[in-house]
Amino acid sequence: MTAQVGELLVRDGKQMSMQTLPLEDFWEANPPRPYLIPDCTAAWRGYVGEWEISDGGLYLTRFDGQAWKTSESWVGDDALGSLWGIAGARARNETVQSAIALFSKLAPTVSAAVKRSAGIVVALGERLLLQGRVTPTDPAQNLYQAAVSASWECFTKEKFPVTLDALFPGVNGRVFAAWYSGVLSIAEGEPLDYQHAGFCSTYEFTRLIEVRAGRVIKEHLRKNDPPPDDADRDSL
Repeated sequence: MTAQVGELLVRDGKQMSMQTLPLEDFWEANPPRPYLIPDCTAAWRGYVGEWEISDGGLYLTRFDGQAWKTSESWVGDDALGSLWGIAGARARNETVQSAIALFSKLAPTVSAAVKRSAGIVVALGERLLLQGRVTPTDPAQNLYQAAVSASWECFTKEKFPVTLDALFPGVNGRVFAAWYSGVLSIAEGEPLDYQHAGFCSTYEFTRLIEVRAGRVIKEHLRKNDPPPDDADRDSL
């Protein structure tokens, strides 16, 4: 993967590059995630949000993107992969019937996105069984492939703009990130080691800001050591 551009974070009038994606947590709790269209390889997620920390809170202040319109039955490859991953290898290696049983009884702790995916796949499996297109003893992989095909048939091939107002109707310029609890990672200083992949590059410092339900709890500035050069790597 190409190195990815960070989210823009403004704090005390200073702009920073945030290597954490709080909106992904929002979509996990409030599916479905829009099928956003990346406009460059440096932002495969399909957007670059703008954020601010103000009065001890984390706020989303700007969002502009484009997405494909999909029907309510759309799941997507990422969501299906997460669903099968949570169910474990059994969901692929057993039968259609056993996969439906697994997906009907997922742990209550799974995310809303996974629950939604499971409900769609279970309904699809039961429909395919009634239609005779699969049998209970068919490999569960048949259900997975049918779910992939059905999901991608949900595209209307029409694009629509995604704005802050579209994501959060009725907002007044910014949205308090009450859904987010975690650690924001912010790159600071000069780059020490560039990696052409994701957020893998190393900078002089990493500022770690712990957030709980949208409120800043504490922070720490970590000094990073330069990675070993090639000669040092060979001697390790």
